[in-house]
Amino acid sequence: SAPITLVRVFPNIDIEAGVVLTQRPDSNDGNDTRWWLATQNGQVYTFTESAPEPTLVIDIADILVIDGEAGLLGLAFHPQFASNGYVFLSYTTPGPGAFTSRIARYTSDDGGLTLDRASEQVIFDLRQPYTNHNGGDIHFGPDGMLYIGFGDGGSAEDPQGHGQNTDTLLGAMLRIDIDGGTPYAIPADNPFAAG
Repeated sequence: SAPITLVRVFPNIDIEAGVVLTQRPDSNDGNDTRWWLATQNGQVYTFTESAPEPTLVIDIADILVIDGEAGLLGLAFHPQFASNGYVFLSYTTPGPGAFTSRIARYTSDDGGLTLDRASEQVIFDLRQPYTNHNGGDIHFGPDGMLYIGFGDGGSAEDPQGHGQNTDTLLGAMLRIDIDGGTPYAIPADNPFAAG
């Protein structure tokens, strides 16, 4: 078999603890070279392929619980970001239990070069019983819904049985309509919407 060759795509970028690397939803023409990188430590950076260095978009480290599987864990641009400027972050923050997993919306008025910390709107909080198995990845699907992946809540071997229990939001993939309610709506066609 042929040897594998590694090519460094972003030679000027050297940022540790990256958890999400993404582009804006309106950059699908193949010509956009701007990227956004979220780090577990609470920073979001943006850069282009030829940029000498990344620039800081937002730093929320001071409101995070940062641990082995905790911190800033997800970033998603709203499908209509070009018109509404909405960016969603998923992170762990102090709260009841071990801490709280939070989904929050931020607004940018400069195309994503910065996010306004004062614009934060908390969309969803989930109590975490332990400090691991948090999950926290978020994405908008082609249906315009926000998909949220949460782990089973932690400890060894899921002692509270969240992963097999459809009555808990831990160990689950959530699908919410971010535009259908305040702060969100549950789509009627979700499998367990009536539960």
